[in-house]
Amino acid sequence: MVKLTKRPAPPKPITTENDYRSNPNFAVLADDCYEKCYICECKSSSLNVEHRIPHKNDKALKYDWGNLFLSCSHCNNIKLDAFENILDPSVYDPEDYLALSLAIDSLVEKVVVETLTNDISTVQTADLLEKVYNGGTTAIKEIECTNLRNKVSKCVRDFLQYVKGYHDEPDTKLRDLIAKKITKEISRSSEFAAFKRKIVRDDAELSVKFATALK
Repeated sequence: MVKLTKRPAPPKPITTENDYRSNPNFAVLADDCYEKCYICECKSSSLNVEHRIPHKNDKALKYDWGNLFLSCSHCNNIKLDAFENILDPSVYDPEDYLALSLAIDSLVEKVVVETLTNDISTVQTADLLEKVYNGGTTAIKEIECTNLRNKVSKCVRDFLQYVKGYHDEPDTKLRDLIAKKITKEISRSSEFAAFKRKIVRDDAELSVKFATALK
């Protein structure tokens, strides 16, 4: 989960589901969410409109532009109405409250969700992310979690090759080219950006080199 910048509500009031599920409003939501799930950051083909605060048939919440984001079916099915107070990434920067990384536990890759604060929204968001990445409670969800972790793993491993290349490359011009690739990969629009941005922040040299890109 990364910081998003949402544009103002459309000039025409949203009063039906079609108002936010159809273009041009859906296209704006997709662009504001970097065309990926705002929860897991996967660029899925099954993105749909998700209510950060479950509306439970409350029309004010259901049609509130600030409450509308895009999520994949996996995250949407896990979140449902069970999480009522997760971080609003259009208001707060999730990276100030949570840190995501990939670890190997008993030869099985697992996503580590670290809380940086202990407020209710952070704890609840961490719980949601834990279930999204690791918490397959049914056979189907377990497969979905595994598939998602595999995508994260490939993305992280590929990124670590750039990091290694940057540190090892003696040629200045080639190093600059790798730096451009790293800058692109840690952009918030990149898939699973939170994982890659943490890798850079945790690296003494890279955290200085790419300080501007991390803002």
